[in-house]
Parts: sequence; C-alpha cells; structure tokens
Amino acid sequence: MSDIHSEYKLDVGKIVCTVTDNAANFKKAFTEYMAPDPNGDEESGDEDDINVADVNIILQEGNQALADDLDKNEDYIHLPTHHKCVSHTLNLIATTDADKALFSPAYSRIYHGSMGKCQAVWNSVHRSSKASDAVAKIIPGNKLIIPCPTRWNSKYDAVNRLLEFEDNIGPICDALQKPKLKQVEVDFLKEYTTVMEPLALVIDQLQGDLNCYNGMLVPKLTQLRYKLSACACC
Repeated sequence: MSDIHSEYKLDVGKIVCTVTDNAANFKKAFTEYMAPDPNGDEESGDEDDINVADVNIILQEGNQALADDLDKNEDYIHLPTHHKCVSHTLNLIATTDADKALFSPAYSRIYHGSMGKCQAVWNSVHRSSKASDAVAKIIPGNKLIIPCPTRWNSKYDAVNRLLEFEDNIGPICDALQKPKLKQVEVDFLKEYTTVMEPLALVIDQLQGDLNCYNGMLVPKLTQLRYKLSACACC
C-alpha cells in the first residue's frame, strides 16, 4: 500500500482513510505503521517532528534497520487512518456470532437437521447436471441458489429461495433421492430467514457498488438494531 501511495504521489495526509476487512494482519500493519495524527493528543505538542529512539536498544541489539529508518525518513512507511469494513463486520455477526447459538443442544439439533438436508439438495444440484435438470422440471424457469462460503449472505439467499418453492420441496427431495424436510424443519427455516432478513438486507445495501453512501451507515445500523430487538421480543 505504501508503494502504491508513492507510485501515484498520494500524500498520506490527504488520504481520508483506508478501509479493509477485519483480518488481524491488517490491524497489525496499520497499528505499526499508521502515520501520526496532526490533530492528535496535546501531549505530542511540538514533538511531532522529533524522532525519539532508545539508543541502548540500538547499541545493544544492533538494530541497524531501526537506525536506517531514523536516518532516512523518506524510506519510512506511513499508512493512513484505518477503518474496518462495516459490511464485513456485519457478515461476521451473521456467521461467526450467529454460530454461537449452536452451543444450545436443542437449537443445534434442529439447525443441523434442517441445514444438513438443504445442503444435500444444494450439493446434488451443484455437482450433477442430471440433478439440476430434474429440479428444473419441478420448478420451470427457476433455479436454486447454491451457498458459497466467500459470498456474504449466500446461505440466507439459498434458504430463502428454497422456501419460495415450499410446496415443491418434497418433490425436489424425492427427485434427488434425498431425505425430506419435516414440517418442523421447514418452520425452523422460516424462522431463520425472518431473523436473518434485516441483517442480510443491510449488508446488501452497505456493500453495494451504486447508491451506497457514508451517510447511510448510522441510520441503517440503528434500523437494524431496532428490527433485531423486535425479533427478540416476538
């Protein structure tokens, strides 16, 4: 990133911020190399332009790299302010945080039973053109959505699409020779989409290429918290 800034002659002081996902390597890099804030704490005072180093460490450990950085300020790496991607943070809520509910034996049992049968259908359609053709005959002009681990909201989208053809789920399972979903499992999937829908919609809106603005962030998060709280009270 520092090389790109140099290549395009981008002054770090003129870059508002850099947005990345929540990976630990990004956090460490920006913590280590973030440029000093010219409007930072008053404690820094007039010392912003002063390089402070522990001479004993340099002499005792022979840290030539640090000495070179101090002597050649033009080679020192500075990165702009770092912001974590909100869409990625919300995706972690929809995946990692939501999976904490699996510690409940009752929830874990119905979740794995329902999702396992859905996954069997998705795997069959994804891996076999014959299976895909069989499903196409049952729901002409429509296709099932296959979950993708690298695409946010894919599980929600896949479950939601399957429920659009609720009356055809049984025939689809029969055609693919897969275990049928029980009514209690279908009801669970409906509850799953009801709870996840507000989160999925906000993620889609905030990660959009068009009509996505910084001013949307706080209103959308406030709206999401209200809707999730309403789900919890139902």
